[in-house]
Amino acid sequence: MAMGSPLSPVLADIYMEDFEGRALDQYVLKPKLWRRYVDDTFVIWPHGKETIAGFLEHLNNIEESIKFTMEIEENEQLPFLDVLVHKQEGIPRTTIYRKPTNTGQYLHFESNHNTKLGVARCLYDRATQVCSSLNDKNEEFDKITEILEKNGYPKRILEIARTPRDNTEPRPETQTESTETITTVIPYVKGLSEKLRRIGNRYGVRTAFQTKNTVRANLTKVKPDNENQRTKNCIYEIPCECGRSYIGETKRPLDTRVKEHQKLARLGETEKSRLVQHAWDEEHRIKWDEASIISKEERSKRRKLKEAAFMAITPNPISMPSLEIKEVWAPIIRSDLRKLNPVQVGSTSTPPN
Repeated sequence: MAMGSPLSPVLADIYMEDFEGRALDQYVLKPKLWRRYVDDTFVIWPHGKETIAGFLEHLNNIEESIKFTMEIEENEQLPFLDVLVHKQEGIPRTTIYRKPTNTGQYLHFESNHNTKLGVARCLYDRATQVCSSLNDKNEEFDKITEILEKNGYPKRILEIARTPRDNTEPRPETQTESTETITTVIPYVKGLSEKLRRIGNRYGVRTAFQTKNTVRANLTKVKPDNENQRTKNCIYEIPCECGRSYIGETKRPLDTRVKEHQKLARLGETEKSRLVQHAWDEEHRIKWDEASIISKEERSKRRKLKEAAFMAITPNPISMPSLEIKEVWAPIIRSDLRKLNPVQVGSTSTPPN
């Protein structure tokens, strides 16, 4: 399944439910307890340590692509996700589990985010839900407080975060059962956005914050948008790794013309494109991403003249002009074109008309 697809975890869970059903039905010895969360299982095996290896081998032989690893309790303790299960006088107890690599680093209080109170509340709430004894809960609360103080959290925030919340508190007076909650989304600005949210709360307006400067936004744009690629009526250049380049003209968007060249290259139709013929004959790599516009011209006749002119001043071009221009005119053409287009052929910027 595709990573990140909302459908993937649902189908994966359906598959694993079918898998574990077959696995347990087909083995003679059964676990006393089998609990699974996504792909992690917590199992109580009542048949002795000498038989558990056979059960693991059975699981790993059901599907070639599904392989389990196993961790057995040590010192009457076994971690499962972020919960540490341990025996106390034969009774299972639970508390928070932290990996040995845990650094205790959380969102620093000086960070320009609006979720800092939520971070603290989440840690305290987790301790309340996971710790099975009051002593373990109090010890975990002290540990959380120490960790968050090292991350810059003031005591007043920690006191608010660790205070139990009453989910039955009445709504603000401005809201009634028939009143619909209004939600507004505003950019997050440290110090200002919090004040606006407090004002909105007085009038029953729910305020949500957003920012466009996210990690996703900065990392998922592999290549910047190039508006010039959609320009019509232009003379363009496509370079090859050998240093030569193809000069052409088109009345359609440049990206459409480039895709046509690429399709011909994939099909190996060398007779329809000198650029493709060059790539196949010489086994060269065409730099498709570096295709650029070197001039714009609305009129077809003038566009073909400009195409021929650029070919005349380009050393050893791959393409052939549709109109012939004598080499004797090359110095004059070069001078005139530089006045009109103050960039050299091969530049990736777009010159003025």
